[in-house]
Parts: sequence; structure tokens; C-alpha cells
Amino acid sequence: MGTRSDMQRHRRGRTSTVVGVRQPTAGPAAEGPAADDADVVSPLPARRSAVSAAVSAAAVEFLRSAAVGTRVVARHRIPGGLTDALGYLSSSDASGCVIRTRRADVRVEFSTVVLAKQVPPPPVARRGGRPAAGRQVCDG
Repeated sequence: MGTRSDMQRHRRGRTSTVVGVRQPTAGPAAEGPAADDADVVSPLPARRSAVSAAVSAAAVEFLRSAAVGTRVVARHRIPGGLTDALGYLSSSDASGCVIRTRRADVRVEFSTVVLAKQVPPPPVARRGGRPAAGRQVCDG
């Protein structure tokens, strides 16, 4: 088993396992003798894509079937990467849904959804806190 940083790099898809040795999956180092070795465990992009598609399909199914007013988080693709929409499901149709966040209503197209799940209600805001500077606290 590798170190924690090795495992994190592996999860991010930067390395592949070569019988207990980490090798880069791309770049000049991957073109060396290890790339021709039969013991190299090749990354499985087709399987990864199938798993990602199954997870996305389950997330879309959840968003389609969730009741309006359910608190949800949906991770979806935007130009330049991914973003999360956290809030209450406000409406849903055949092509997407609207999530009411603290800032605005966010339209999330089902074709861009990567992950989605129900989340618990937000924590209750605490009252009070620290007294303002120069203000006396009365114990009585």
C-alpha cells in the first residue's frame, strides 16, 4: 500500500499501479520500458466511463423523482470544470431542474449532472456569540 499522497494521486488519475510500483500514465516517463511491460495494469477508461455514466444516471433519476422542497446538492459540469448547487429543489422538467440556492435559482440541465444527493437541513444559526468590544456582560 502506498502512502496517503500516493493514494490521493492515484485517485486523481495521475498514476497507475505496476505490481506495487507507481508509474506515470502519461508523458515521457510512461513511454519508457515500463510502458511495454506485460505486468502494467492499464487504466480502464471504458470501465471508468461506464461507472461514471451509471452514477450520473442514478443522480439524474434521483433529481427527477425527488419531491419539490427537498434539500439537495447537485454537482454538474460548467465551462471550465465542475460546480455544486446546494439548495431546495424548486422545479423539475424533462431536461433539467431548478435548485433554489441562498444566492439565486440555479438551472441544472440533467445532461450536465455528475452527482446528486439529498442533504440534511442546514444547521441552526447560533444566537449571541462574543460580546462586542467595550461591552460589559452582566452576570445576574
